[in-house]
Amino acid sequence: MTTPKSILREFAVLTEGQLRQTLDHAEAERLLQLMAEYPELADILDDNIKMDGLLRDAVEEQGEIVQVLSGGRAATVYRNQFVRYGKYIFSTAMALLLLVITGMMVVSVAPYWQESSVSPDPTLATIMDTRNCQWRQTTFSTEKGARLAAGRLELLTGIATIKFDCGAVVSLESSSTLEIIDPKRCVLTDGRCVVTAEPESAKGFVVETPFVTVTDEGTKFSLNVGRESADVSVLKGSVKTWCPENGTNTRLIKNESASYGSPVTWDAVPRNGESLAHVIQLSTASPGGKEAWVLVDPNINMHVRRVAYYPWCDRFLLLKRGGYPAENQRPNADRRVIFGIDLSPLRDKKIDEVQLKLSLGNTGMGFMSFVPDSRFVVYGLRDDQQDNWDEATMTWETMPGNNSDFEMDSSVYTPIGEFMMPQGVAEKTIILSGDALKEFIENDENDFVTFVVEDKTEAAVGDSYVFGIAGRGHPKQSPPTLIFKCLGKKSK
Repeated sequence: MTTPKSILREFAVLTEGQLRQTLDHAEAERLLQLMAEYPELADILDDNIKMDGLLRDAVEEQGEIVQVLSGGRAATVYRNQFVRYGKYIFSTAMALLLLVITGMMVVSVAPYWQESSVSPDPTLATIMDTRNCQWRQTTFSTEKGARLAAGRLELLTGIATIKFDCGAVVSLESSSTLEIIDPKRCVLTDGRCVVTAEPESAKGFVVETPFVTVTDEGTKFSLNVGRESADVSVLKGSVKTWCPENGTNTRLIKNESASYGSPVTWDAVPRNGESLAHVIQLSTASPGGKEAWVLVDPNINMHVRRVAYYPWCDRFLLLKRGGYPAENQRPNADRRVIFGIDLSPLRDKKIDEVQLKLSLGNTGMGFMSFVPDSRFVVYGLRDDQQDNWDEATMTWETMPGNNSDFEMDSSVYTPIGEFMMPQGVAEKTIILSGDALKEFIENDENDFVTFVVEDKTEAAVGDSYVFGIAGRGHPKQSPPTLIFKCLGKKSK
């Protein structure tokens, strides 16, 4: 006996109610009546109950039962395929089974949705160590161990060691401003830092400055950013640099240095078939460098002067001409600067041009009203055997070339150049160049050169101003520096 489609539709609805246990007394009686009139429906109900149990087990293994809206009511989607019992039952069962499968997929991917909704960690680096640090403006905690997000760090004093998540380590020194951009990029606005980026994960670490962008190639390098330029020195490995002023790219390797920005303006375009010009910078802060200033006063030696008498001397190398009138004569007024630079990194280089850079800063000593326009002369020490002077014990008497008349000994010194400081001006960057400087460098035979700077100003009276050349201890300005433009290697 064939069951009418209308009966099958009614049976399907009642079966759903039976499985959901929502049938009232009249509906339950109608279901029993249909199975009595159409015995094959009992087999269908039995199959549905078995399928329902299987589907429940499958869904319960996922941790929840999925529900959909059916006919305006919430209905659990456990259905059988009525394959043998007509088009309506078959299509309905398939649709319900698809809902079950979809529900199971929703359950399985729900943890992923839940996880992706969690906010990512915004921090990019960690403060690993702080030594005598004082900070000005920061956008986050600066305690040791603090996690750092993108933002600005302004270090007044001390040294802070910051490790980026990529593995690069930045040692930030006093009077420096660093802005963290992302896990492999930062900006050094001013000041000094040393970057160690040796792990493979740190390769490509970038430090931007107003004058140059430095990209690490697995190395250790230092940066010194001042008001007019930025100096890069490679201690290990190599870096790539890009200068936004002229769009040039340069690669620096171990023991090579370069200065970017004003006042160094050399063109890097090769000439006459020569290889690309390479800029190397060496200073008193480079390995082997020395610096000191001496005072005409036998009662004050270098040690006492450094520790107590002039506490700011670690920043400046002091210059003064003691030309006082007889009634105010002070024999301890004269001050001269001496510094030496190791040239061994240039041993096989062909030098095309050379510059000497001196950065003068405001010492705050004395009054500029008592000083006219001031003239200074720079000398080079010709006698290589006297290059072994000791910066820690240097005095006026032991400085090479000082004679009893307080004048420079022309037999051991040669003039390199001179410069002027107009009255009222304390801060200025001096660049000396020319044939005299280049010949002095080329005639050197022991890979070390010594310079002396003397104040030649006349008629200074009273508590006149004391000029200062920034030394390697200055937090922002560059120490005495030689800048070389090299064209390949020397011909043998």
